[in-house]
Amino acid sequence: MRNQHDLDEVQLRCLYSYVECVECDLRMQDSRSALGLMMDEIIPIISGAFVKKPSQSVSASKRAIACLRAVVESGNFHESSVANMTSPQKVAEGDATAVNVHEAIFAKMQALYIDINTSWNKLKKSSKDYAGELNLLMMSIFVRSPQQFYASQIEDILKKRFLPACHSSKLDERSNALECVLMFLRGPRWRQDIVPSPKFLPHMQIDASPNHSRTEGGCKALPHKFSCVTASFAGYEAVVFQPECLMWIQDELFTGKKAKAQSSLAVYTAIADIILALAINSMSISSVRRILDLSDHKSYDLYLPALNAARIIVDPLSGFVEHATGTRLDPERMLGKMAEDFAQFVTMALGNDMQNVMKNVGPEKFGLAPLSLTFSSISEHDNLDDKRNNVCDSDFSGLKAKPKTDVLLQLQVLQEMTRCLPFLSFAQFGGLLIGADMLQHGAMELSITLAASVQRLMRRKPESRPEVVIEIVNRIAATPPASASYLTLLGLLQVVLQLWAVIEKGAETAGEGPLLERTRLSTCADQSEVVYPSWAAAVEAAIMVALVHTQQTVRAAGLKILQAIATTRDAQMATKNGGIRSSTISAAALEEKEGELDAGGGLRPCVAHILEEHENTIVQRAIHRFMLDSQEGVDDPSAAAFATKPPELRVLVSLDKLWLFALPEIAKFMLNEADSSVIDRAGSMLYELLWQNPPGDDDEVQQKMWAGQLMLLLALIPSVHRGDSVSLNGVQALLVSTWPKLKNTATRLWKGLIDTAVGAASAAAITPVTNSMHEFLLDLQSTGKNKLTYLYLWRLMRILSENPSFVRTLSENHDLLDRYVTLTTSPAMLDAPEISEQKEERMAASTVDRCLLLDRVATAVAMAGNTALHVQTASGSSVAAPSWDLGQLKQIYLWLRRTHRWPLPSMFNGQVASPATTFNKFLTKEQDSVCRRYSGKILSKILSLGAFLDPADARTIMVQSPPVDLAWFVQANTPGDPCLRWLLFHYPGELYEHFFADVYRRIPLEAFHYFHAIADQMLPSESLGAPPVNGVTKDSTDYYVGAAEWGQSHDLARLIPSKWLSGQPTDIAMVLTATVEPSGKLAPGVGENLPALLLLGLRGITSVDSITRIRAFRMVRSTVLHIMVRNSATSGDEAAMTEKRKDFAQLMAKMNPRFASKNRGVLKTESNLVAETVATCMAMAGCMDLVLSEMFRSPANRSEWGGSETDLMLIAKFCKCITLTDAEADVSFGLEFLGRLFHASFYHAKELESASACANMWISLITKSPQTNVPIIVNHILCLGIGDRSASVRQQAPLCKVIAQACYDADPYLTARWLSHPLTFERYHDAAIEMTDRMRQAENAATYLLGLTNVNPDPFLSYLPAIINYCVLFFPTSTRFGGREAEKVEAKDEAEAGQERTRRGRHEKDLPQLLYNMILILQPLMAAKVKGVPEEDATAYVRGTNKLLALVRCGVDVSHLLLDWMRPIGLVQLPLVTEVPQLDVTQASSAGSISPIALIDELNLCIQSTVGGFTEGWATEALKWALHDTTLSTSLKAHVIFGTSGRAIPDHSLKTTMKTLVAVTQELEGIEAYAPSSRHVASTKVKSTTHYQLILSICGAAHSLSASCISEAPASDTARSTYFWTACALLASARSGTYDPRIFGHGLRLLGRLVNCKADFADVLAHATGSSIMPAVASAWTTDADITFEGVVLLLVPGLCSANFETAAQARELVIRLFEVGQTPAHGVDASACATDVIVGTLGWVTETASPEAFSFIDRLLTAMIVMGCDTGDLNTAVADYQANEGDPSGDMELIGAFMRWVDAAAFPRHAEKVAKVLRLVYLSGTVSTQAWVFKMIGVLLGTSDETCTALLPHMNALFQESARLAHDATAPAVLRKASTFLCSVTLECFSKSASKKSLGDLRAAARGYGQFGGLPNVAISKLLQGATAAVIAKVGNEEADAAEPPSVVAAAPLLSGGGGGGVDENAAAGSEGVARPRPPPPPK
Repeated sequence: MRNQHDLDEVQLRCLYSYVECVECDLRMQDSRSALGLMMDEIIPIISGAFVKKPSQSVSASKRAIACLRAVVESGNFHESSVANMTSPQKVAEGDATAVNVHEAIFAKMQALYIDINTSWNKLKKSSKDYAGELNLLMMSIFVRSPQQFYASQIEDILKKRFLPACHSSKLDERSNALECVLMFLRGPRWRQDIVPSPKFLPHMQIDASPNHSRTEGGCKALPHKFSCVTASFAGYEAVVFQPECLMWIQDELFTGKKAKAQSSLAVYTAIADIILALAINSMSISSVRRILDLSDHKSYDLYLPALNAARIIVDPLSGFVEHATGTRLDPERMLGKMAEDFAQFVTMALGNDMQNVMKNVGPEKFGLAPLSLTFSSISEHDNLDDKRNNVCDSDFSGLKAKPKTDVLLQLQVLQEMTRCLPFLSFAQFGGLLIGADMLQHGAMELSITLAASVQRLMRRKPESRPEVVIEIVNRIAATPPASASYLTLLGLLQVVLQLWAVIEKGAETAGEGPLLERTRLSTCADQSEVVYPSWAAAVEAAIMVALVHTQQTVRAAGLKILQAIATTRDAQMATKNGGIRSSTISAAALEEKEGELDAGGGLRPCVAHILEEHENTIVQRAIHRFMLDSQEGVDDPSAAAFATKPPELRVLVSLDKLWLFALPEIAKFMLNEADSSVIDRAGSMLYELLWQNPPGDDDEVQQKMWAGQLMLLLALIPSVHRGDSVSLNGVQALLVSTWPKLKNTATRLWKGLIDTAVGAASAAAITPVTNSMHEFLLDLQSTGKNKLTYLYLWRLMRILSENPSFVRTLSENHDLLDRYVTLTTSPAMLDAPEISEQKEERMAASTVDRCLLLDRVATAVAMAGNTALHVQTASGSSVAAPSWDLGQLKQIYLWLRRTHRWPLPSMFNGQVASPATTFNKFLTKEQDSVCRRYSGKILSKILSLGAFLDPADARTIMVQSPPVDLAWFVQANTPGDPCLRWLLFHYPGELYEHFFADVYRRIPLEAFHYFHAIADQMLPSESLGAPPVNGVTKDSTDYYVGAAEWGQSHDLARLIPSKWLSGQPTDIAMVLTATVEPSGKLAPGVGENLPALLLLGLRGITSVDSITRIRAFRMVRSTVLHIMVRNSATSGDEAAMTEKRKDFAQLMAKMNPRFASKNRGVLKTESNLVAETVATCMAMAGCMDLVLSEMFRSPANRSEWGGSETDLMLIAKFCKCITLTDAEADVSFGLEFLGRLFHASFYHAKELESASACANMWISLITKSPQTNVPIIVNHILCLGIGDRSASVRQQAPLCKVIAQACYDADPYLTARWLSHPLTFERYHDAAIEMTDRMRQAENAATYLLGLTNVNPDPFLSYLPAIINYCVLFFPTSTRFGGREAEKVEAKDEAEAGQERTRRGRHEKDLPQLLYNMILILQPLMAAKVKGVPEEDATAYVRGTNKLLALVRCGVDVSHLLLDWMRPIGLVQLPLVTEVPQLDVTQASSAGSISPIALIDELNLCIQSTVGGFTEGWATEALKWALHDTTLSTSLKAHVIFGTSGRAIPDHSLKTTMKTLVAVTQELEGIEAYAPSSRHVASTKVKSTTHYQLILSICGAAHSLSASCISEAPASDTARSTYFWTACALLASARSGTYDPRIFGHGLRLLGRLVNCKADFADVLAHATGSSIMPAVASAWTTDADITFEGVVLLLVPGLCSANFETAAQARELVIRLFEVGQTPAHGVDASACATDVIVGTLGWVTETASPEAFSFIDRLLTAMIVMGCDTGDLNTAVADYQANEGDPSGDMELIGAFMRWVDAAAFPRHAEKVAKVLRLVYLSGTVSTQAWVFKMIGVLLGTSDETCTALLPHMNALFQESARLAHDATAPAVLRKASTFLCSVTLECFSKSASKKSLGDLRAAARGYGQFGGLPNVAISKLLQGATAAVIAKVGNEEADAAEPPSVVAAAPLLSGGGGGGVDENAAAGSEGVARPRPPPPPK
């Protein structure tokens, strides 16, 4: 059970719930009773709260007080009937009703009032818990109290209680007091809101009273607050209490001195309500005016509520005017007029106040919000009770730092000012608020307030809507897109425009109906039909800028805004025009707005409609460009998916990468279809943004934004400049300032963005972009710095050139085109910068960029030229378009060849035509392919501009071997870019023949190019253009439309009779010239090549390819008609010719469908019919000779076109129309026919795969006149391949062998002579013929000799030595020769050199077989020899011959036979090697090799006995090759062959041999390696390859001379004298400052051969030193070589003391042999001098070695000295003692002393100088030990006698100084230092005896300062050789020697090549009777 207290609480809540929804009508008794009853129930509860121990809680008491106030306020005390009923008069009169009411209600209320005022809530001592509730209850009772009580208490309650409390420091007291004052002013009609009852309590009635409900739809029907005024009493004027009490309130609350800080939102709201209530009660707004004057009170506490009150007053929807003017105080509704005037005052009052507040708490002072705001959720309504519209509803608690009180107050003031915006001048305040970034204010409440106010403004002021929108747009334009305010402004703009769209559509639900209808269409009422709304243009322009933003939210908002504009405009236009979107306009308006209207005559569509219409196209193109240009595009799965099903544009907004490619497409459609004002505004906004917000170097977001803006700006520049358009100069200036940023910003992102920006440029933007980039490019190129940027600029220019409008713009703008023409031929384009490895990738990309750019420029140049030409033709005026001149065109062509690698690796065996350049060597495979492909495109275009190649260059293109240039042109040729067509057009004379040939001989793909290039000269090209590949539906539609138009223009069905049946060629001939000419004019060269064109067409009609077949068919038609028309005048029957043409045209028209069909069959029947008809036409036209000549001249037909079968058919058809006669006039025709048949035989042999098939033809030709034709024919086949190194002789060799065999069968001797001659020395070394050609002829000769069968040996016997010699010289070898020794190969490049080496290798492999065949053809002779010799000899001969053949077969059959030249050639440079093993021919010298000497011996042995004189002939031939061949290896081989032959050099060849030796020696002396030695003669090391090769050449010549000395044939005196002086000259090389020991060794060898020769050596010396020779030779030595010949003995001294054992031994042996001969002038001065030279040169060796060899030499020397006539004295005894006392330390010096005493006795003083000279020579030539012995010998010699000392000292100064130096040199060898010390001591002793002290001092000083012992000067050995040769040969008769030289082995050699060279004996016998031979013609080049 619940207690009593709980029940009272429940009853109280039920009562509260009841009274809040009912109204007591005091006019009814029941209501009055119920009201009194409720008061009786509640008042005790309240009074119970003020006892000492209250029984209820405070909350229950407060609920009771509130319930009682609700009961009091539920009565209608304010109604006049109630007042009259309860008036004081009636109470005084005792009226029952009045008394009853007074007692039941008023008395209770007054009593309660008094209790509260005096007890419960005293003035000085208010209730602690119930003060506020009791105050409100008191004021509720007071305003409803009777007049007397009201009058008695008004001053007390206002002036004493509540008005002072309004300034209480306690907020709750102050708020309560203000609420009570407001209740007073609103009077008894106002009922304060009470707290709703808990919903769980049921509504109940205390009894069944007649009280009626006060609810309407569940809400209380309260009177409007602006209709409530103070109480009124009957019997008094309405203003009895008003003025006085109102003044109290105004004085207390709104006087500046009394005003105090309020700092409470509730307080400000209450004060604002009080201000409004005062204005209503006073019927005046003056109080508000006064408070709004901030300068009067300077208190924002008063200003804020006054401003709120002012806003409510001027707001037509606030209800103030509507409800306040309907009160009893304003019956005439004057307050409404006051409110209208008050609005102007508020506008003026807020003017300065707003600016001041903005300065204090505006965005600049207070700051901006860090994040952007969105207002899409704000839906502002006009309900003033809505919290969002209440005054002071923001305490700005969301701020991070709580603002100070004055700042907070000003923020609230600013918020309220913002709420006033819908009622003020937007021009004055809207721009200030929006422009000051209020939307981004740091206090979010202000931003939301402004957004709500703008929406309210859009509703309230239709005329301000465009102004609002434009102001927001202007602010957007002035806001950096990267800032947070940008998105906030877009959000507001979106909300505003969507609201406007809703209003225009009539879908707005809020607000009052009449107002909404009034504001819907006002914005369209005064719109001009032809002017695009400026607000719409401004918004669309701003949104275009916003679409560039990097944030997806911004872009998405932009699209929604565009859609809102479209919705708004559609609604406006639909309303005005009855539902039609675009209105039609007048003609005058159309003329004024030309270019601004759409195709239908209406305004340009909105941007949203443009995007909607072209959405699919935009998206598809964007995806295509993304997948093509972006690195992520191909791999992006979304892009791949979208490519098949394109998304909507709104989806693309969320994809950053794809959106970047969609923007340019959007801009293109906008530029073409949007209104110009939109384009101009957007351009201006972008232009300003780009200047104001430059991109940062590291800020990627800013870079993206800036680049996107630049892209949009460039894309939106219109072609027609208007006043509002962005200046092109301004854009250029912007770009000029942009490009340098590329130097500092190297990020890939930045450059990718710039790529997109440049690529999006409109046609008009191309000019400023080009100009700015061009200037920057040239600046970078001139400085050479920032190479990456320089290369990147080429990429930008390439991207710009890919613009679809680029070509058209350049063709129309000649100034711009001229700039590109200049740029593309400038060094910046054609020269590549030097780059590092890090830039290689960029350089490769730059090459591609330049190629693509040049392609587009070339297209523009060609288009401009054609346009100018058409204009010139139409108007007759001269119009010149910029273009390249011919020189520049050639520059471009040459540059194009350097942009890629050519040929391809798989082509032409690696030959290189395009060298590696900076442009092409870094290219990837794909890049190289692109450059090559575009080079062809460019070439086609520049060829159409002019013939820039010289005719010679054009010919070179076709005939180059291999034709790498031609292949390049073929690769470059495509149906869309037919460069071959233009080549043929410009160079018909140079190229027609080659093109025709290449149609037949090239592979099908290449032949296809040539065929169509030829066909293009007279037929129009019927080919569709390339279809689009970008996946864009619109582009495919455009392509189909173009294809349909193309088919109509070409009459594909051939349905126009007048065009195809007239029989005239003019209607079908193609006009293919660079100028516009009348229809029917053929291209140059066609008229001269009609027969070839006809043959080409007749062959081509059998093709299975439909395109080739129909073009060939039409070529036949056109060609035949042209020929017949051209020859009709000369035919004799012009009428018949005309009729024949018509018949032919009709036949061809009938056949056209069959040949034009796309089947792949061969139309044999139709082709036969056409060919037969053509033949009859040609016969009638008299052109059979031309056509037949072409048939024989033309190469074989293609296999695809029937090959030989088709040719035979054609020839048969034409032969039917030919009649051959023996008339004189037809003879020349027959000869020409046969001549062409001769040249065609090669092709037929290959086609028939049988060379023998042509044999009869050649046999017939040859046997007609062998003596005349054989030389010409043989010469022709020998010269095969000359001049064309790519020709493969081996492929044509079978036919040539057949021809050679035919020639041999006809005349074997003449044929043998001509075939053998290329292998002879004379022919092989004919300087009039290039070396390569000579080699080729020799190779051909060997090949053809191998092909001969049934060969008779007799014709070849005379030429056998030359053939064998050639085979051995060039026989395959295992020896590798390097440098100049290698066989010379002349080639243009490495690839050709490789081919030459391969061909040469094959030739060498043929030589073993040729050698084998040459031996075999001697078989008859060998067999005859075997029969005539003894069996033993025959057996040996047979074995030797078979062995030789078997060995040669090893090289023929298994290729296992090589010649090892290493040992034989090595022996040439080792002259002193005496023991050379003789190898058998079967003994291998190395793996797979035999000794060539063995082979030579076997060949001589085998052939010499069979062919007499073979060895002599071979030796002579080999000597020629040895002496004259320029290849060292061949020369050395020939020397070996000659040396092996054992034959002597004939006297007539000796001079030549000596001249060769002299020449080589002179060349040796001229090289640096021959510089004199500074210290020592010794031997000089080889210093270079040239040095080494020259030494070998000298050794080879000396080797042949030495071999000649020991030949079996006796040599003449002349030869032996020449050998002797040659040996002396070679020995004299050791007297030179530098020499090679091998030369000295060959001198020893040659002298030794002379000594050992069969002839008496004494006779040799006598002849050589005879009076007729010796003086002249000696004089030549002294005069020319500056050396004195002092005898051969002195020349041998360096060899005597040589460190080389073989050299020293050979020299000592020669000395002995010379002494044994006896003294002659050749030995020296006299015998004693010669002996002294030998003693000095050998004594050191004897004493040092003390060997038996040494003692034997001494014994022989002493014996020989006696023979010489010298007295040896006691030398024999001294030698014997020395041998006996061997090992005695003093023995050496004793022996030296003995010999020196002999020297002293024999040589001094007569030969003192000579002795000194030989000592110096030995010192310089000997080793260290030898030098030591020289010092000892000098010392001993000085000590022999004073006379000797005196005689020797003057000549020994240099050696004395040398010894003194060495004696003081601690680094010198000990033995040498010791000997030097000994010599110094002896020298000093000699000086002390015979010289002054001064001399001794000089010697010591010289020793100290002496640094180096002087060497010997160089001796010109060539002078010695030359002088000796000339002197010897001159004495024996120079003339006879020259005349004695016999002719070549081949008696008469033909001259096989023209150009020079000596003739031959044409009458010499060559197997015939000496018939005169005609000189054959030179071979073709």
